[in-house]
Amino acid sequence: MRNTFLLVILLCAQQLIAQQNNQPFYFDLSYERVEKGSRVEYYATHTPIEHSVLSDITLYRIDTNAPSIKGQAIWDGKKIEFKNNVYTYLSDGKLLSVKHYDANKKAFTHEVSYNPATRDSLVMLHTPSSRYEGEIYDSYNGKLFYTRHQQGIPRTEIVYNLNNQKNRLEVNYNKDYETIDEVYYDEAGTKKYTLMYQNNEPYSGTSVILSYKNFGIGIFSEFVDGEEIKQTTYYSSGKIKQKRTSKNSIVKTETYSQNGKRLAVFTEKKTEDDNTINKTGTKYVFDHLFVDFDRVLEEQYYNGDLLQKKIDYKYEKDTKYASIVTKYKDGLPVLTEYFDTHNNKIDQATYLDNDTKIKDGLQVDSSTYDVYKKEGETIKEIHKYGTQEVFSIETPTHTTFYSQKGEELGKVTNYESYWGQRLYDTGDVYELIYDIPLLTSKYQDKKMVYKVEYSFDTVEPKLAVEQFFTEEVMTEQKTYHKNGQLNEHTIIDPKSSSSLEQTGRQLDQSNHTKKSNL
Repeated sequence: MRNTFLLVILLCAQQLIAQQNNQPFYFDLSYERVEKGSRVEYYATHTPIEHSVLSDITLYRIDTNAPSIKGQAIWDGKKIEFKNNVYTYLSDGKLLSVKHYDANKKAFTHEVSYNPATRDSLVMLHTPSSRYEGEIYDSYNGKLFYTRHQQGIPRTEIVYNLNNQKNRLEVNYNKDYETIDEVYYDEAGTKKYTLMYQNNEPYSGTSVILSYKNFGIGIFSEFVDGEEIKQTTYYSSGKIKQKRTSKNSIVKTETYSQNGKRLAVFTEKKTEDDNTINKTGTKYVFDHLFVDFDRVLEEQYYNGDLLQKKIDYKYEKDTKYASIVTKYKDGLPVLTEYFDTHNNKIDQATYLDNDTKIKDGLQVDSSTYDVYKKEGETIKEIHKYGTQEVFSIETPTHTTFYSQKGEELGKVTNYESYWGQRLYDTGDVYELIYDIPLLTSKYQDKKMVYKVEYSFDTVEPKLAVEQFFTEEVMTEQKTYHKNGQLNEHTIIDPKSSSSLEQTGRQLDQSNHTKKSNL
Protein backbone atom coordinates (compact mmCIF):
# COMPACT_ATOMS: atom_id res chain seq x y z
CA MET A 1 0.00 0.00 0.00
CA ARG A 2 2.68 2.46 1.01
CA ASN A 3 4.83 1.78 -2.05
CA THR A 4 1.96 2.46 -4.45
CA PHE A 5 1.03 5.61 -2.57
CA LEU A 6 4.64 6.83 -2.61
CA LEU A 7 4.98 6.13 -6.33
CA VAL A 8 1.87 8.19 -7.12
CA ILE A 9 3.14 11.09 -5.02
CA LEU A 10 6.62 10.99 -6.53
CA LEU A 11 5.29 10.90 -10.08
CA CYS A 12 2.92 13.80 -9.39
CA ALA A 13 5.62 15.93 -7.76
CA GLN A 14 8.15 15.18 -10.49
CA GLN A 15 5.66 16.11 -13.23
CA LEU A 16 5.03 19.45 -11.54
CA ILE A 17 8.73 20.11 -11.15
CA ALA A 18 9.42 19.23 -14.78
CA GLN A 19 6.95 21.91 -15.88
CA GLN A 20 9.14 24.60 -14.31
CA ASN A 21 12.17 24.18 -16.61
CA ASN A 22 13.70 27.36 -17.99
CA GLN A 23 11.83 29.56 -15.50
CA PRO A 24 13.96 32.47 -14.22
CA PHE A 25 14.55 33.43 -10.60
CA TYR A 26 13.30 36.85 -9.46
CA PHE A 27 14.99 39.03 -6.81
CA ASP A 28 14.43 42.29 -4.95
CA LEU A 29 17.03 44.99 -4.22
CA SER A 30 18.49 42.95 -1.35
CA TYR A 31 18.95 39.92 -3.65
CA GLU A 32 16.22 38.00 -1.84
CA ARG A 33 14.14 35.69 -4.00
CA VAL A 34 10.58 36.94 -4.57
CA GLU A 35 7.62 35.93 -6.68
CA LYS A 36 7.18 37.45 -10.11
CA GLY A 37 5.54 40.87 -9.91
CA SER A 38 6.35 41.33 -6.22
CA ARG A 39 9.12 43.86 -5.56
CA VAL A 40 11.04 42.44 -8.51
CA GLU A 41 14.17 44.37 -9.47
CA TYR A 42 16.37 41.64 -10.99
CA TYR A 43 16.14 38.19 -12.47
CA ALA A 44 18.67 35.41 -13.03
CA THR A 45 18.61 32.47 -15.42
CA HIS A 46 20.45 30.34 -12.86
CA THR A 47 21.84 30.60 -9.34
CA PRO A 48 24.94 29.20 -7.63
CA ILE A 49 24.56 25.43 -7.63
CA GLU A 50 25.90 24.55 -4.19
CA HIS A 51 25.30 26.26 -0.85
CA SER A 52 28.95 26.33 0.19
CA VAL A 53 30.68 26.74 -3.16
CA LEU A 54 31.28 30.12 -4.79
CA SER A 55 29.70 30.24 -8.24
CA ASP A 56 29.45 32.91 -10.91
CA ILE A 57 26.11 34.71 -11.04
CA THR A 58 24.67 37.45 -13.25
CA LEU A 59 21.58 39.46 -12.32
CA TYR A 60 19.62 41.21 -15.06
CA ARG A 61 17.49 44.34 -14.66
CA ILE A 62 13.82 43.41 -14.90
CA ASP A 63 12.97 46.63 -16.80
CA THR A 64 15.78 46.60 -19.37
CA ASN A 65 16.89 42.93 -19.49
CA ALA A 66 20.45 44.26 -19.39
CA PRO A 67 23.14 42.59 -17.25
CA SER A 68 23.29 44.68 -14.07
CA ILE A 69 25.28 42.82 -11.41
CA LYS A 70 28.00 40.18 -11.72
CA GLY A 71 29.98 38.38 -9.07
CA GLN A 72 30.56 35.17 -7.19
CA ALA A 73 28.03 34.15 -4.59
CA ILE A 74 26.62 31.40 -2.42
CA TRP A 75 22.95 30.53 -2.31
CA ASP A 76 20.64 29.17 0.39
CA GLY A 77 17.61 28.78 -1.84
CA LYS A 78 16.13 32.09 -0.70
CA LYS A 79 18.83 34.74 -1.00
CA ILE A 80 22.02 35.37 -2.96
CA GLU A 81 25.00 36.36 -0.82
CA PHE A 82 28.01 37.67 -2.71
CA LYS A 83 31.35 36.52 -1.31
CA ASN A 84 33.73 38.12 -3.77
CA ASN A 85 34.06 41.36 -5.71
CA VAL A 86 30.72 42.58 -7.10
CA TYR A 87 30.57 44.42 -10.44
CA THR A 88 27.65 46.73 -11.25
CA TYR A 89 26.87 47.88 -14.79
CA LEU A 90 24.74 50.54 -16.45
CA SER A 91 22.15 49.53 -19.04
CA ASP A 92 24.57 50.51 -21.84
CA GLY A 93 27.15 48.03 -20.54
CA LYS A 94 29.49 50.54 -18.90
CA LEU A 95 31.04 49.53 -15.60
CA LEU A 96 29.55 51.66 -12.82
CA SER A 97 31.22 50.27 -9.70
CA VAL A 98 33.30 47.52 -8.13
CA LYS A 99 32.56 46.46 -4.56
CA HIS A 100 35.73 44.90 -3.15
CA TYR A 101 35.58 41.85 -0.88
CA ASP A 102 38.31 40.84 1.58
CA ALA A 103 38.30 37.05 1.92
CA ASN A 104 40.32 37.17 5.13
CA LYS A 105 37.95 39.62 6.81
CA LYS A 106 34.96 37.97 5.14
CA ALA A 107 33.51 41.40 4.44
CA PHE A 108 33.35 44.15 1.83
CA THR A 109 35.96 46.81 2.55
CA HIS A 110 35.39 49.52 -0.08
CA GLU A 111 33.72 50.42 -3.36
CA VAL A 112 35.19 52.18 -6.38
CA SER A 113 32.64 53.82 -8.67
CA TYR A 114 32.93 55.66 -11.98
CA ASN A 115 31.12 58.64 -13.45
CA PRO A 116 29.52 57.40 -16.71
CA ALA A 117 30.37 60.63 -18.57
CA THR A 118 33.80 61.62 -17.25
CA ARG A 119 34.93 58.19 -15.93
CA ASP A 120 36.25 59.97 -12.83
CA SER A 121 36.41 57.53 -9.92
CA LEU A 122 35.23 57.81 -6.32
CA VAL A 123 36.00 55.64 -3.29
CA MET A 124 33.62 54.66 -0.48
CA LEU A 125 34.97 52.87 2.62
CA HIS A 126 32.84 50.22 4.31
CA THR A 127 32.25 48.88 7.78
CA PRO A 128 31.39 45.16 7.84
CA SER A 129 27.70 46.04 7.48
CA SER A 130 27.38 49.37 5.64
CA ARG A 131 28.94 52.33 3.87
CA TYR A 132 30.92 54.56 6.19
CA GLU A 133 33.20 57.23 4.69
CA GLY A 134 33.69 58.60 1.20
CA GLU A 135 31.77 59.18 -2.04
CA ILE A 136 29.98 56.90 -4.48
CA TYR A 137 27.90 56.82 -7.67
CA ASP A 138 24.82 54.62 -7.92
CA SER A 139 22.30 54.15 -10.72
CA TYR A 140 18.61 53.38 -10.42
CA ASN A 141 15.63 53.80 -12.73
CA GLY A 142 17.70 55.49 -15.42
CA LYS A 143 19.21 58.10 -13.10
CA LEU A 144 22.69 58.67 -11.67
CA PHE A 145 22.98 59.19 -7.91
CA TYR A 146 25.89 60.60 -5.93
CA THR A 147 26.22 60.16 -2.16
CA ARG A 148 28.81 61.50 0.27
CA HIS A 149 29.07 59.72 3.64
CA GLN A 150 30.75 61.01 6.78
CA GLN A 151 31.12 58.59 9.68
CA GLY A 152 28.30 56.45 8.35
CA ILE A 153 25.87 59.35 7.80
CA PRO A 154 24.87 60.57 4.31
CA ARG A 155 25.72 64.30 4.22
CA THR A 156 25.04 65.06 0.55
CA GLU A 157 22.86 63.30 -2.02
CA ILE A 158 22.63 64.34 -5.68
CA VAL A 159 20.52 62.92 -8.50
CA TYR A 160 21.84 63.74 -11.98
CA ASN A 161 20.27 63.85 -15.40
CA LEU A 162 22.30 61.13 -17.15
CA ASN A 163 22.10 63.06 -20.43
CA ASN A 164 23.26 66.35 -18.88
CA GLN A 165 24.92 66.21 -15.46
CA LYS A 166 24.67 69.97 -15.02
CA ASN A 167 20.95 69.35 -14.53
CA ARG A 168 20.68 67.97 -11.00
CA LEU A 169 18.91 68.02 -7.64
CA GLU A 170 21.04 68.24 -4.49
CA VAL A 171 20.01 67.56 -0.88
CA ASN A 172 22.25 68.35 2.12
CA TYR A 173 22.03 66.91 5.65
CA ASN A 174 23.54 67.65 9.05
CA LYS A 175 25.40 65.15 11.21
CA ASP A 176 22.09 63.86 12.60
CA TYR A 177 20.81 63.13 9.07
CA GLU A 178 18.31 65.99 9.24
CA THR A 179 17.70 67.87 5.99
CA ILE A 180 19.31 71.32 5.74
CA ASP A 181 18.27 72.31 2.22
CA GLU A 182 17.40 71.19 -1.31
CA VAL A 183 18.85 72.87 -4.41
CA TYR A 184 17.75 72.38 -8.02
CA TYR A 185 20.11 73.24 -10.92
CA ASP A 186 18.72 73.68 -14.44
CA GLU A 187 20.16 72.44 -17.76
CA ALA A 188 22.75 75.21 -17.77
CA GLY A 189 23.93 74.30 -14.28
CA THR A 190 22.38 77.45 -12.76
CA LYS A 191 20.97 77.29 -9.25
CA LYS A 192 17.28 77.88 -9.90
CA TYR A 193 15.25 76.75 -6.85
CA THR A 194 16.18 76.40 -3.19
CA LEU A 195 14.15 75.04 -0.29
CA MET A 196 15.35 75.68 3.27
CA TYR A 197 14.38 73.37 6.14
CA GLN A 198 13.71 74.02 9.81
CA ASN A 199 13.51 71.16 12.33
CA ASN A 200 13.76 68.73 9.42
CA GLU A 201 10.58 70.17 7.82
CA PRO A 202 10.21 72.35 4.68
CA TYR A 203 10.19 76.01 5.76
CA SER A 204 10.82 78.53 2.98
CA GLY A 205 11.52 78.41 -0.74
CA THR A 206 10.59 76.08 -3.58
CA SER A 207 10.66 72.29 -3.49
CA VAL A 208 11.22 70.28 -6.67
CA ILE A 209 10.18 66.64 -7.05
CA LEU A 210 11.45 64.94 -10.19
CA SER A 211 9.35 62.71 -12.45
CA TYR A 212 10.48 59.07 -12.43
CA LYS A 213 9.55 58.67 -16.08
CA ASN A 214 12.16 61.18 -17.20
CA PHE A 215 14.24 63.93 -15.58
CA GLY A 216 11.47 66.50 -15.97
CA ILE A 217 10.06 68.35 -12.99
CA GLY A 218 7.02 66.58 -11.62
CA ILE A 219 6.00 68.84 -8.73
CA PHE A 220 6.76 72.43 -7.66
CA SER A 221 5.82 73.38 -4.09
CA GLU A 222 6.24 76.86 -2.61
CA PHE A 223 6.62 77.30 1.16
CA VAL A 224 6.41 80.40 3.37
CA ASP A 225 7.06 80.17 7.12
CA GLY A 226 6.58 76.40 7.06
CA GLU A 227 3.25 76.47 5.17
CA GLU A 228 2.76 75.25 1.62
CA ILE A 229 0.96 78.07 -0.19
CA LYS A 230 1.10 76.79 -3.75
CA GLN A 231 1.76 73.55 -5.60
CA THR A 232 1.89 72.81 -9.32
CA THR A 233 2.24 69.32 -10.76
CA TYR A 234 3.08 68.40 -14.34
CA TYR A 235 2.53 65.61 -16.82
CA SER A 236 5.65 64.00 -18.29
CA SER A 237 4.99 66.14 -21.40
CA GLY A 238 5.62 69.25 -19.29
CA LYS A 239 1.99 70.40 -19.36
CA ILE A 240 0.24 71.39 -16.15
CA LYS A 241 -1.64 68.58 -14.45
CA GLN A 242 -2.82 70.11 -11.16
CA LYS A 243 -2.75 73.49 -9.44
CA ARG A 244 -3.22 73.65 -5.70
CA THR A 245 -3.46 76.88 -3.69
CA SER A 246 -4.03 77.53 0.01
CA LYS A 247 -5.55 80.68 1.49
CA ASN A 248 -7.27 81.24 4.85
CA SER A 249 -7.25 77.47 5.51
CA ILE A 250 -9.15 76.76 2.25
CA VAL A 251 -7.25 74.46 -0.11
CA LYS A 252 -8.32 74.47 -3.75
CA THR A 253 -7.10 71.88 -6.29
CA GLU A 254 -7.74 72.18 -10.03
CA THR A 255 -7.03 69.19 -12.30
CA TYR A 256 -6.33 69.51 -16.04
CA SER A 257 -6.20 67.06 -18.94
CA GLN A 258 -3.15 66.64 -21.18
CA ASN A 259 -4.65 69.10 -23.69
CA GLY A 260 -5.17 71.80 -21.06
CA LYS A 261 -8.89 71.33 -20.38
CA ARG A 262 -9.91 71.72 -16.75
CA LEU A 263 -11.33 68.40 -15.59
CA ALA A 264 -12.32 69.10 -12.01
CA VAL A 265 -12.19 71.42 -9.00
CA PHE A 266 -11.84 70.14 -5.44
CA THR A 267 -11.92 72.23 -2.25
CA GLU A 268 -11.41 71.36 1.40
CA LYS A 269 -10.80 73.21 4.66
CA LYS A 270 -7.78 72.58 6.87
CA THR A 271 -8.37 72.35 10.62
CA GLU A 272 -5.95 73.32 13.36
CA ASP A 273 -4.99 69.68 13.93
CA ASP A 274 -4.06 69.30 10.21
CA ASN A 275 -7.19 67.35 9.28
CA THR A 276 -9.51 68.42 6.47
CA ILE A 277 -13.28 68.97 6.40
CA ASN A 278 -15.96 70.34 4.06
CA LYS A 279 -14.70 68.40 1.05
CA THR A 280 -16.48 69.27 -2.20
CA GLY A 281 -15.91 68.34 -5.83
CA THR A 282 -13.78 65.74 -7.63
CA LYS A 283 -10.34 64.80 -6.35
CA TYR A 284 -7.85 63.11 -8.69
CA VAL A 285 -5.06 61.13 -7.04
CA PHE A 286 -2.00 60.58 -9.26
CA ASP A 287 1.01 58.30 -8.92
CA HIS A 288 3.60 60.81 -7.72
CA LEU A 289 5.93 58.37 -5.99
CA PHE A 290 6.44 55.27 -8.05
CA VAL A 291 6.24 54.49 -11.75
CA ASP A 292 4.36 57.07 -13.79
CA PHE A 293 3.47 60.68 -12.95
CA ASP A 294 0.75 60.61 -15.63
CA ARG A 295 -1.10 57.70 -14.03
CA VAL A 296 -4.41 58.31 -12.24
CA LEU A 297 -4.71 56.03 -9.21
CA GLU A 298 -8.09 57.19 -7.89
CA GLU A 299 -10.98 59.52 -8.64
CA GLN A 300 -12.91 60.60 -5.52
CA TYR A 301 -16.24 62.47 -5.56
CA TYR A 302 -17.33 64.55 -2.55
CA ASN A 303 -20.25 66.62 -1.40
CA GLY A 304 -19.23 67.08 2.19
CA ASP A 305 -18.93 63.30 2.56
CA LEU A 306 -17.34 60.85 0.15
CA LEU A 307 -19.93 59.84 -2.46
CA GLN A 308 -17.93 57.65 -4.84
CA LYS A 309 -14.40 56.39 -5.31
CA LYS A 310 -12.98 54.92 -8.51
CA ILE A 311 -9.71 52.98 -8.34
CA ASP A 312 -7.90 52.65 -11.65
CA TYR A 313 -6.09 49.38 -12.37
CA LYS A 314 -5.45 49.84 -16.10
CA TYR A 315 -1.73 50.22 -15.41
CA GLU A 316 -1.59 46.69 -13.94
CA LYS A 317 -0.54 44.08 -16.51
CA ASP A 318 -1.73 41.08 -14.53
CA THR A 319 -5.29 41.87 -13.49
CA LYS A 320 -8.67 41.47 -15.18
CA TYR A 321 -10.13 44.48 -13.34
CA ALA A 322 -9.49 47.75 -15.16
CA SER A 323 -11.34 49.78 -12.53
CA ILE A 324 -13.23 49.35 -9.28
CA VAL A 325 -15.98 51.85 -8.35
CA THR A 326 -17.38 52.09 -4.82
CA LYS A 327 -20.43 54.21 -3.96
CA TYR A 328 -20.98 55.64 -0.47
CA LYS A 329 -23.86 56.87 1.65
CA ASP A 330 -23.32 58.82 4.86
CA GLY A 331 -19.62 58.02 4.60
CA LEU A 332 -20.10 54.22 4.40
CA PRO A 333 -19.78 51.99 1.31
CA VAL A 334 -23.02 50.55 -0.12
CA LEU A 335 -22.00 49.16 -3.53
CA THR A 336 -18.75 48.18 -5.29
CA GLU A 337 -18.68 47.44 -9.02
CA TYR A 338 -15.85 45.86 -11.04
CA PHE A 339 -15.21 46.79 -14.70
CA ASP A 340 -13.01 45.38 -17.45
CA THR A 341 -10.87 47.34 -19.93
CA HIS A 342 -13.94 47.96 -22.12
CA ASN A 343 -15.83 49.40 -19.14
CA ASN A 344 -18.12 46.40 -18.98
CA LYS A 345 -19.32 45.52 -15.50
CA ILE A 346 -18.10 42.02 -14.62
CA ASP A 347 -18.89 41.72 -10.89
CA GLN A 348 -20.14 43.59 -7.85
CA ALA A 349 -20.49 43.57 -4.06
CA THR A 350 -23.02 44.97 -1.60
CA TYR A 351 -22.37 45.81 2.05
CA LEU A 352 -23.87 45.04 5.43
CA ASP A 353 -26.03 47.84 6.81
CA ASN A 354 -24.04 50.55 8.60
CA ASP A 355 -20.83 48.59 8.12
CA THR A 356 -17.76 48.50 5.88
CA LYS A 357 -17.90 44.69 5.52
CA ILE A 358 -19.18 43.08 2.33
CA LYS A 359 -22.51 41.28 2.57
CA ASP A 360 -22.85 39.70 -0.90
CA GLY A 361 -20.49 39.52 -3.85
CA LEU A 362 -16.81 39.88 -4.67
CA GLN A 363 -14.15 41.17 -2.31
CA VAL A 364 -10.78 41.74 -3.99
CA ASP A 365 -8.04 41.49 -1.36
CA SER A 366 -5.13 41.62 -3.83
CA SER A 367 -4.37 41.07 -7.50
CA THR A 368 -4.01 37.33 -6.80
CA TYR A 369 -6.76 36.75 -4.23
CA ASP A 370 -10.54 37.06 -4.67
CA VAL A 371 -13.16 36.30 -2.01
CA TYR A 372 -16.89 35.80 -2.59
CA LYS A 373 -19.36 36.51 0.22
CA LYS A 374 -23.02 35.63 0.86
CA GLU A 375 -24.85 37.14 3.82
CA GLY A 376 -21.45 38.20 5.15
CA GLU A 377 -20.03 34.67 5.08
CA THR A 378 -17.23 33.50 2.79
CA ILE A 379 -18.53 31.01 0.22
CA LYS A 380 -15.58 30.90 -2.19
CA GLU A 381 -11.92 31.94 -2.25
CA ILE A 382 -9.87 32.09 -5.44
CA HIS A 383 -6.07 32.20 -5.33
CA LYS A 384 -4.26 33.06 -8.55
CA TYR A 385 -0.81 32.82 -10.06
CA GLY A 386 1.13 36.04 -10.48
CA THR A 387 0.09 35.93 -14.13
CA GLN A 388 -3.61 35.69 -13.12
CA GLU A 389 -4.39 32.05 -13.93
CA VAL A 390 -6.47 30.36 -11.22
CA PHE A 391 -4.35 28.30 -8.81
CA SER A 392 -7.03 27.18 -6.35
CA ILE A 393 -10.76 27.49 -5.71
CA GLU A 394 -11.77 26.98 -2.10
CA THR A 395 -15.33 26.49 -0.86
CA PRO A 396 -16.64 25.42 2.56
CA THR A 397 -16.71 21.79 1.33
CA HIS A 398 -13.61 21.38 -0.84
CA THR A 399 -10.54 23.00 -2.43
CA THR A 400 -9.40 22.24 -5.98
CA PHE A 401 -5.91 23.09 -7.28
CA TYR A 402 -5.01 23.88 -10.90
CA SER A 403 -1.92 24.21 -13.09
CA GLN A 404 -1.32 27.38 -15.09
CA LYS A 405 -2.78 25.54 -18.09
CA GLY A 406 -6.04 25.00 -16.19
CA GLU A 407 -5.48 21.29 -15.57
CA GLU A 408 -6.67 19.93 -12.23
CA LEU A 409 -3.72 18.99 -10.02
CA GLY A 410 -5.59 17.67 -7.01
CA LYS A 411 -8.45 18.17 -4.60
CA VAL A 412 -9.03 18.09 -0.85
CA THR A 413 -12.31 18.13 1.08
CA ASN A 414 -12.75 20.71 3.84
CA TYR A 415 -14.59 20.91 7.16
CA GLU A 416 -15.16 23.61 9.75
CA SER A 417 -13.71 23.24 13.23
CA TYR A 418 -15.52 24.03 16.47
CA TRP A 419 -13.86 27.47 16.41
CA GLY A 420 -14.99 28.20 12.85
CA GLN A 421 -11.66 27.47 11.18
CA ARG A 422 -11.68 25.84 7.74
CA LEU A 423 -9.50 22.72 7.91
CA TYR A 424 -8.58 19.87 5.55
CA ASP A 425 -10.36 16.52 5.67
CA THR A 426 -9.25 14.15 2.88
CA GLY A 427 -7.16 14.68 -0.23
CA ASP A 428 -4.04 16.36 -1.63
CA VAL A 429 -2.91 19.88 -0.68
CA TYR A 430 -0.81 22.08 -2.96
CA GLU A 431 0.94 25.36 -2.21
CA LEU A 432 2.10 28.10 -4.57
CA ILE A 433 5.78 28.71 -3.80
CA TYR A 434 7.59 31.27 -5.97
CA ASP A 435 4.61 30.90 -8.34
CA ILE A 436 5.30 27.15 -8.63
CA PRO A 437 2.47 24.74 -7.64
CA LEU A 438 3.84 22.03 -5.34
CA LEU A 439 2.26 19.11 -3.51
CA THR A 440 3.02 19.75 0.18
CA SER A 441 0.75 17.41 2.17
CA LYS A 442 -1.93 14.74 2.05
CA TYR A 443 -4.86 14.22 4.44
CA GLN A 444 -7.08 11.26 5.32
CA ASP A 445 -10.10 11.51 7.66
CA LYS A 446 -9.05 14.94 9.01
CA LYS A 447 -5.50 13.83 9.75
CA MET A 448 -2.30 14.56 7.86
CA VAL A 449 -0.73 11.34 6.57
CA TYR A 450 2.00 12.76 4.34
CA LYS A 451 4.16 15.87 4.22
CA VAL A 452 6.86 16.89 1.74
CA GLU A 453 9.51 19.64 1.71
CA TYR A 454 11.51 20.90 -1.25
CA SER A 455 14.94 22.36 -1.89
CA PHE A 456 15.02 25.58 -3.91
CA ASP A 457 18.72 25.67 -4.76
CA THR A 458 17.87 25.62 -8.46
CA VAL A 459 15.05 26.87 -10.63
CA GLU A 460 13.62 23.36 -10.50
CA PRO A 461 12.56 22.64 -6.88
CA LYS A 462 13.71 19.23 -5.75
CA LEU A 463 12.38 16.78 -3.18
CA ALA A 464 14.25 17.27 0.10
CA VAL A 465 12.22 15.54 2.84
CA GLU A 466 9.22 13.21 2.88
CA GLN A 467 7.38 12.34 6.09
CA PHE A 468 4.61 9.77 6.66
CA PHE A 469 2.19 9.83 9.60
CA THR A 470 -0.15 7.40 11.31
CA GLU A 471 -2.67 8.85 13.75
CA GLU A 472 -0.76 12.17 13.57
CA VAL A 473 2.50 10.51 14.66
CA MET A 474 5.38 10.36 12.19
CA THR A 475 6.22 6.76 11.34
CA GLU A 476 8.57 7.17 8.39
CA GLN A 477 10.93 9.79 6.95
CA LYS A 478 13.04 10.00 3.81
CA THR A 479 15.64 12.66 3.05
CA TYR A 480 17.23 13.20 -0.36
CA HIS A 481 20.52 14.42 -1.78
CA LYS A 482 20.53 17.34 -4.19
CA ASN A 483 20.92 14.92 -7.13
CA GLY A 484 17.64 13.23 -6.19
CA GLN A 485 19.21 10.09 -4.69
CA LEU A 486 17.91 8.82 -1.37
CA ASN A 487 20.08 10.03 1.51
CA GLU A 488 18.46 8.48 4.58
CA HIS A 489 15.38 6.36 5.18
CA THR A 490 14.08 6.12 8.75
CA ILE A 491 11.34 3.77 9.95
CA ILE A 492 9.97 4.53 13.41
CA ASP A 493 8.64 1.77 15.73
CA PRO A 494 10.15 -0.55 14.78
CA LYS A 495 12.90 1.74 13.60
CA SER A 496 15.76 0.91 11.28
CA SER A 497 17.99 3.38 9.54
CA SER A 498 19.87 3.11 6.29
CA SER A 499 22.30 5.80 5.20
CA LEU A 500 23.22 5.85 1.53
CA GLU A 501 25.88 7.73 -0.39
CA GLN A 502 24.88 9.73 -3.46
CA THR A 503 25.53 6.58 -5.47
CA GLY A 504 22.79 4.86 -3.50
CA ARG A 505 25.11 2.27 -1.87
CA GLN A 506 23.93 1.20 1.59
CA LEU A 507 26.39 2.15 4.32
CA ASP A 508 24.83 0.86 7.54
CA GLN A 509 21.69 -0.56 9.04
CA SER A 510 20.75 -0.72 12.71
CA ASN A 511 17.74 -1.10 15.00
CA HIS A 512 16.68 1.67 17.32
CA THR A 513 14.18 2.21 20.07
CA LYS A 514 11.41 4.73 19.54
CA LYS A 515 12.41 8.27 20.50
CA SER A 516 10.00 10.31 22.54
CA ASN A 517 10.57 13.46 20.52
CA LEU A 518 9.50 11.87 17.23
